[in-house]
Amino acid sequence: MQRRRPAPTVDISVKPLRPFAVLALVLAVLLSGASPARAEDPKLPAVPTADQKKAADIEAAAAAARDAKLQYEAAIAMADAKLGLLELERAGAQAQVDALAVEIAKTDSSLVEVGARLEDTRALLARLRADIARQTNQLAARQALYAIHLRTTYRDSHASVLEMLLAASSMSDFANLVGTRLALDRQDVVLATEIRTLRADTETKRAAAVVAEAAIVTLQSQLTEQRERAAAQRAAFEIVVRQASVAVGAQSAARADAVAGRARAVQTAQWAEEEALELARQILKAEDAYPELAAKLASASGLGAFSGTKFPVRPLEGVLSSPFGPRLGGFHNGMDIAAPMYSPILAAAAGIVVTVGHPYLASGDSAEVVIIAHGNDLSTLYGHLDDVVKLPPVKLGQKVEAGDVIGYVGMSGHTTGPHVHFMAIFNGKPIDPVTFIPAAASAR
Repeated sequence: MQRRRPAPTVDISVKPLRPFAVLALVLAVLLSGASPARAEDPKLPAVPTADQKKAADIEAAAAAARDAKLQYEAAIAMADAKLGLLELERAGAQAQVDALAVEIAKTDSSLVEVGARLEDTRALLARLRADIARQTNQLAARQALYAIHLRTTYRDSHASVLEMLLAASSMSDFANLVGTRLALDRQDVVLATEIRTLRADTETKRAAAVVAEAAIVTLQSQLTEQRERAAAQRAAFEIVVRQASVAVGAQSAARADAVAGRARAVQTAQWAEEEALELARQILKAEDAYPELAAKLASASGLGAFSGTKFPVRPLEGVLSSPFGPRLGGFHNGMDIAAPMYSPILAAAAGIVVTVGHPYLASGDSAEVVIIAHGNDLSTLYGHLDDVVKLPPVKLGQKVEAGDVIGYVGMSGHTTGPHVHFMAIFNGKPIDPVTFIPAAASAR
């Protein structure tokens, strides 16, 4: 019979999963899958590995960092909103203060003008009073002279013109007497008119001075009151401005604290991501050594070349937590199938058990591994089997058939949760196991 070669390697490029997604998926499978196993057999507890504990701690730190980051971002958004309102309040108060300052400046200017007017009015009042005093003296003099004229006129009024003519020594003397009498009469008329005018003018000036002084005093009082009121308002608004400034400062400090907290949360998340990546790299590094030994053991198995094209059995029904292909900057050389602890793992095809135990312990990997040779050019590897409670039931050199139980799901070696690392190694190179195994029951 002509030997049939297996299907060529299929390179499925998968977008690398973020480490938190990988860890979360594995932990979810662990938490959901461990309970049923304990329900079936309470004597078989699942003991978390150091890697699983580390992964759980990393995921917890990352979740806390994400929550903190969201809370800080909400605090920053709230602080920004409050700062906006406070800035508006402060700007409004400052605008009112500025407007009041303009009004007060106008008031001060008005007061200066009023002060100048008041001084001018007081000077005018002084002049008016001096004029009044002078006119009073003039009025007294006119009144005294007028009194003399009245007495002379009264005395002379008893002498007739004839008597004046007889009393005169000459016609010239008579003319003088008559002229003097007429002059006195005219002066009396003028004096009376001047007296009346002086009296009226003096009273007018007195009234005008009193009214002007009263008006200026009233205006000065009003302006002073206005200035005091404006100053009080400005002081009140300045208090508002200071309070707003204090509030803005406090809110700015709170925002700065939130920004710093967010930065710390981001740094913590970055640290967790780096830790998760490092853990994943350690797992990949440990699994990188698997194909070489499997290929050597298959070539030394004494079997002929593998003549089939497909494996008749899936090694485990579960969740494909990590497929074959690029992962986290490295390359995943198998497929990880997650399932509850102690789930039975089946031989994918008939062959000879060439390894059972811890073949990579010398390199620091304590994974329980079973390797089955299906030909001198093809073998399958089953990693991370349980090595504490339910040991693999097969022995070295044992022939197995497809579907035989060769081990149980565990968490030995570098692993973050219960699963089997299933590999197919052809001519010393790992190939995608999907090429050989049947589709999962959920996909059929």
